[in-house]
Amino acid sequence: MARRDLNHENLSSATDAAADLQEGRGRRLAILGTRGIPADHGGFEVFAEHLSQYLTERDWRVSVYCQAGPSESYRESDWRGVTRIHIPAAEGSVGSVLFDLRSVLHAARRGGLIYTLGYNTALFNLVFRAAGVVNLINMDGFEWKRSKWSPPIRAWLRLNERAACIAGHRLVADNPAVAEYLERIGVSADRISMAPYGARAVDDADAGLITRYGVRPGAYALVVARPEPENSILDIVKAYRASACEDPLLVLGAFEPANNAYHREVIAESAPHIHFPGAVFDGPTIDALRRHCWLYLHGH
Repeated sequence: MARRDLNHENLSSATDAAADLQEGRGRRLAILGTRGIPADHGGFEVFAEHLSQYLTERDWRVSVYCQAGPSESYRESDWRGVTRIHIPAAEGSVGSVLFDLRSVLHAARRGGLIYTLGYNTALFNLVFRAAGVVNLINMDGFEWKRSKWSPPIRAWLRLNERAACIAGHRLVADNPAVAEYLERIGVSADRISMAPYGARAVDDADAGLITRYGVRPGAYALVVARPEPENSILDIVKAYRASACEDPLLVLGAFEPANNAYHREVIAESAPHIHFPGAVFDGPTIDALRRHCWLYLHGH
């Protein structure tokens, strides 16, 4: 069977097909692997927010596991018809790993269909295999190649990438190159679905929402990305500063120069007309910023 190509609007077809494997246990989906919804961290959170609402509107019962603070207790809450399952965990990488483990153990007891975003702790997903719970895993990108990771962390991530290839009943790639890579390392094509990332068409947006950033419609450039080396933020800032363009450049993303050497390097290469307003997750605002810029720079 050929590898299936999907987009996010018909991704429910893949989940429907996977749900059929569960022998009539119902249209129930649990989303793991994010910090939770509503989104305030990165792309997986935004995706979980949109997919959970999309499926809820189509009579799915959707749960999203959310990382709570270490002093909080386990609880459930409703968000726009989606059940949020709050699991307490400490801050930092170790806390995130333990959050993933607790989420997996909890989800395995509940059953239903699982959609795991990312493979950073895919070894834990073997629990789903052992419990007979169907698990889709979004393989993201080549996380183990990121320059920010130390050799031991890279080894851990690569081990988990291979574990995901075993643990996942179906692997979801977000672009053709990842799908082809999975086939090269031995995953059969009929276990891979390609669901490319995309964006809603924005035909109109409130220009008044961009005034707080000190820019005018059609008179600024825009970058929206997590400030990671692989997203080419430093190269974009250097090139824009060296160009003849004097329009403002807004670089959206959560910069923490006090704690991150790469962030400090990016800001050091900046110029007075290059601005860092932080991360923006409000839908209407980000739509307006994208709709009214004259130039969008994408370095991923």
